[in-house]
Formats: sequence, structure tokens, C-alpha cells
Amino acid sequence: MSPWVTAPPGTACGRALARNSAQYAYTSSRAHTAREFPTALCLVRAGRGPSVAPTLALAGAPPETVALPTVPVAGHRRIPAVWPTSPSSPQSRTAAVVEALRQSAENLGLRPTP
Repeated sequence: MSPWVTAPPGTACGRALARNSAQYAYTSSRAHTAREFPTALCLVRAGRGPSVAPTLALAGAPPETVALPTVPVAGHRRIPAVWPTSPSSPQSRTAAVVEALRQSAENLGLRPTP
């Protein structure tokens, strides 16, 4: 297998590649590490190796860049809930919405983070 154009190991795409490597029992050697998706796509286009990228990063990809089909549940996204903590903010209603989101995630089999 050719070496990969990877995102740094601690990033979502870096972790997705590591998980897929472990799940499908292959070693993904790293030819290049790119922090920015346009850079990674240019390296893919230049034939330096495949890469893992989110769908949004492919929106501006040149047509000659090869894109693999979307892999379901290849990663996850953390979506923090933020709200003001002033005395006049609706904290109880906000807490109820956050709890409803957490419960919905659990019902879908997702593991919400604290």
C-alpha cells in the first residue's frame, strides 16, 4: 500500500486513519503530514499518496483529484454547548435542552462527552 498524506495524529482525520488501520489490519505509513486540507489535496493530486478528509474539504477539490466514497461513521465530531452564565440567562431551560440533546445522542448509540 502506498504511503499516506496524513493529518497530524491528534486531529480527527489522523485519528480516523489510525482507527481504520487498526480495524482493517493494515499499516498506514506516512509520506507527508499536512495540517491544511488544501495542502493535503494538492499532495494527493501530485500522486504522493491517499488521504482522509471530511466531505466539506472536498468541495473545492480540483475535478481531477480522486475522491473515495464517504465512509459511514469514520469519525466523530464534538459539538460543545455554550451559553451565558449571567443571573438573567435562562439556565434551567438551557440545561433541559442540553440534556435532551445528550439523551438523543445516547438513543442513537452515540457516546456524548461530559
